[in-house]
Amino acid sequence: MVNASIKYLGWIESGDFSSPEYVTLTWSSTLVKFESDLKNISVLIDYWMFQWWKGDEKYNEKIDEEALKADFLVLTHAHLDHCGRIPLLVKNGFSNPIYMTKLTSLQAEQILLDAVKVAKRKIEEITDQNEKQEVLMKYNLFIVDAYNRLKWKLSKEDRIKINSILAKKIWNETSLDEAFKKAKKFCDDNKISSNEDISKKLTEVPVLLYDDMDVYNMLSLVHLIDIWEEEVLNDFFYIDTYNKKTLDYILDKVLKWYNEEIYIDNKVFNKIKEEISDRISKTKEILKENQRIKNENDELAERLDESLTFITHVDEDQSEELYKEHSKFLKKHKVEVYSDIDDALEKPYKVKYNIELLQKVSKLLKVRVKTNDEKNKKIIDSIKLNFIDAGHIEWSVQALITVVTENVNTALKNKKKSNWFDKKTKKHTNLLFSWDLWRINDPNLSWKPDISELKLDYAQYETTYAWRLHPDRAETEREFLDELSKAERKVLIPTFSMQRTQEVLMLLLEDMYNHRWDKDELEKLKLELKEFSDEYDLIENKDSVKAKQLFRTIEILKYDIKSVKKSSFFFNIVLDSPLSEKITNIYLNNLGDKYDLLNPEVQEKLFWREVITYIRNKKEQNELYKWKRAYRKEIIISSSGMCEWWAVVSHLEYNLENPKSTVVFVWYTPPNSRWWKIKAKEDVVIELDTYKVLCNVIDIKWFSWHIDEAELLQLISKTSINRWATVSLTHWTESRLVLSWKIKKEIFKTRKSIDILVPNLWDTVEIKI
Repeated sequence: MVNASIKYLGWIESGDFSSPEYVTLTWSSTLVKFESDLKNISVLIDYWMFQWWKGDEKYNEKIDEEALKADFLVLTHAHLDHCGRIPLLVKNGFSNPIYMTKLTSLQAEQILLDAVKVAKRKIEEITDQNEKQEVLMKYNLFIVDAYNRLKWKLSKEDRIKINSILAKKIWNETSLDEAFKKAKKFCDDNKISSNEDISKKLTEVPVLLYDDMDVYNMLSLVHLIDIWEEEVLNDFFYIDTYNKKTLDYILDKVLKWYNEEIYIDNKVFNKIKEEISDRISKTKEILKENQRIKNENDELAERLDESLTFITHVDEDQSEELYKEHSKFLKKHKVEVYSDIDDALEKPYKVKYNIELLQKVSKLLKVRVKTNDEKNKKIIDSIKLNFIDAGHIEWSVQALITVVTENVNTALKNKKKSNWFDKKTKKHTNLLFSWDLWRINDPNLSWKPDISELKLDYAQYETTYAWRLHPDRAETEREFLDELSKAERKVLIPTFSMQRTQEVLMLLLEDMYNHRWDKDELEKLKLELKEFSDEYDLIENKDSVKAKQLFRTIEILKYDIKSVKKSSFFFNIVLDSPLSEKITNIYLNNLGDKYDLLNPEVQEKLFWREVITYIRNKKEQNELYKWKRAYRKEIIISSSGMCEWWAVVSHLEYNLENPKSTVVFVWYTPPNSRWWKIKAKEDVVIELDTYKVLCNVIDIKWFSWHIDEAELLQLISKTSINRWATVSLTHWTESRLVLSWKIKKEIFKTRKSIDILVPNLWDTVEIKI
């Protein structure tokens, strides 16, 4: 019997958003388990990290025990909500193979090492803030306590001592009473009356989940496979027949790669065991004989070498007898030159399989008893993994797991029940796990999901945006570029370092390339403006008709010049993100000419300058806001995308309260993040300082890299899904219920046997194999 189950460890919103028990959907993982009479196998697909909003990072320290014991791990792509805790698994003892594409491996290394830096910085920031808050709270509590103690019946010495201490503490206040009032208000507002209250008010310092070494240990377990390259995760070896070639077949398979248990039917088990024992005995005899041959060959080779040396260097006349003796010896063994010595030696016996291999196979053999009652037995032959392009980021994948099962139908050779024989048939069960999928109807996208030839028995789809339809991508991009053109000074685009930064850069550079002739147009207009201005200056009577006509022409030219200068060709782009720069270099080195525009040398040829300026330290960052450059229009692309940490925070400090600055958001904003507050024009706290949002905030809605409802329905309708199959919808809550109804109504209205699942977090479902 073969059983398959799927447990949903993430990717599903849990609880009411207003509840403290609410869990966000920004984490992804599924555990697939296969159970059979021979062996149990489990495959973990992705292993998420809760990211720092809504307080759900408290779940990060908890490791799922079943996930830790998985036999294999598959990573679909390198976003932190899919790979963020894999190093934690490794830190806790996971040591099995991890499968991913090459580019995912390169990106995951940078993303995870950066996550360690972020975590360390967060710990440092919270520790520093706690120290400052603790000093401030203790100061105010001390003032209140000391002031109240002065009302007690104290000795003159004690009163002088307390007054002296207070005078040192409140030297910047006008009076003791005023200091007390301020301190009392602070303590009342913060509900502080003791040191215990202070401890409760401090922010809990998060734990460092893993360090750089854990990341490198994880990478040492990585097995790289390409898209559409098949990898056999586990080959269940079962032998129930025996002939002269059976043992050689087993030995060859183990010699090449197989390292698992080999199940042998009890009817042939003893025969194979006996043959292995016989082979081991014979191999030992051969090895003993080969050792004898080697010893004799060594002795013979030495004598032949000695004889050849003698007749080569000694004249026959000097020692006639010895010369004849050596010549006779050489002639006997047909040796005339040194190269003939090897031919004169006895050849050892060939050993096809060494003793270590034979002993290893002997240990791997496991007997399996099959009784006559097993009339319809199903066993797992193999479990295979294929990667299918997902398009979400470069070389992100959908995971296709194929379970090959063998149906052993026991039939009768004749009417006597004692004569049984087996008829074997193989069945392929396809399980597709589609995580983040890119938009099908994107005109800029070469990715076209082609799984129409597959017959799926289980299909898991992301439904992140199952509740909406994306607008036309080209229109969204035009809106984005128009907003950048309208901006007066600094434009800040908070972005994600992987793929999203590169796509925004490519969008800007491609538009710049399309407007490359604006440079010539600007030069032409400036030349015309100079000519008309010079002519205008020579006219003495500025009230003349000609002077007025020239003046109007000059004003029109100035307006035209101003308009042309708004062209994207003249954009100055600043990239302030070391991680983004590293990912960009990975793309340039591994993806051919797809991202050539990001190459500085290519920019020099096409735009006559390096368009992108890279910021690599705080000093270079500060230079953006000094002197005249502070008033210059520049497009600043900076991480992190949620405005929580790294370089973007410094840029927010410079730009949030500047009405001439612009902050542009181009993707989803999670509630309670700093990004969300900026969009809502709420006050923003950065390192204990409060900033008002006075800058222009542009929200380019639906600039999405996820498939929408219409595209998802289109994808499912073109997919070949078997009868009695299961379709599982993950990501979000109510929207999945609506989508499941649409799928039943619009796609599977005549195929009621297909089960549409809307699972809950931690649910386990059984799949027919």
